[in-house]
Amino acid sequence: MSAHYFVADAHLSASTEEPRRRLLDFLASIQSRADSLFVLGDLFDFGFEYRRGLPAGSAVVLDALRRVRDAGTRVLYLPGNHDFRLGPRVRASAEVATGRSVEMELDGRRVWLAHGDELDPRPVSALFRALGRNHAAVALYSLLGQRAGTRLAGWVSGRSRARPPDETLRDRMAAFAQQRLLRGDDVVVLAHSHLPELRHLERGTYLNVGDWLGGRTFGVMRDGVVSLERFP
Repeated sequence: MSAHYFVADAHLSASTEEPRRRLLDFLASIQSRADSLFVLGDLFDFGFEYRRGLPAGSAVVLDALRRVRDAGTRVLYLPGNHDFRLGPRVRASAEVATGRSVEMELDGRRVWLAHGDELDPRPVSALFRALGRNHAAVALYSLLGQRAGTRLAGWVSGRSRARPPDETLRDRMAAFAQQRLLRGDDVVVLAHSHLPELRHLERGTYLNVGDWLGGRTFGVMRDGVVSLERFP
C-alpha cells in the first residue's frame, strides 16, 4: 500500500515545545513506511536561515526530516508565507520546491499542491508575501541580525496567529480548489487557513490539512484515497 503524507503550519518556535515534540513523534511514526512527505509551508514560525542557522529548536526537527528522507521517503518542502529564506540546512533535510505550487502524479491521480496564502487578501498575509518574496526586502532584513530579526518576526507572527479563523477564506480556498478540479486535477491540497477540511467533489477531492500548531491534523493519500487525520 502506498502512503503519501501532507502536513503544514506547525509554526514552530522556541516556545512551542509540545507541538514540536508531537511533530517529532509523528515523523518517527511514518519513518520507513511513507512513500512521500509533503511539508506545505510554515513549518517554522519564522523560516529565515541566517549564517548561524534557523531559530532555536529547529535543528532537531530538520534532523528528524533527514531521518525520514534517509529511510527512503521523498520529503518535499513547499514554502509558505512565514518561510522567508530556506537555506542549505533545510535543503540538507528536504527537497525545497522552486515555486509556490507543485503539480505531480501520485497513485495515478493528478495532484496540485500549494500552501495557499496567495488566496488570502488580508493585510497581514499580504505583508508577509511582499516581504518574503522580495529579494531586496529579504536582504535588508538580514542586516538586522538574528536576535533582532527573530524578535521582530515573532511579534509580527504573533499578531498574525491571534486572528480568528476566517470562514470567508475557507470558502475562497474551496472555490479555488473546485476551479482546479474543473481544469483536470484530481486532488487539490492546500494549507494556510488553519481550518482542516476534506471535500469529495464530483470532479475530485479537495483537502486542507489544517494546522499542526493547534490541531495536529494532517492529510494522507493511501492507494489514491485521500483522508484527513489527527495525530493523538
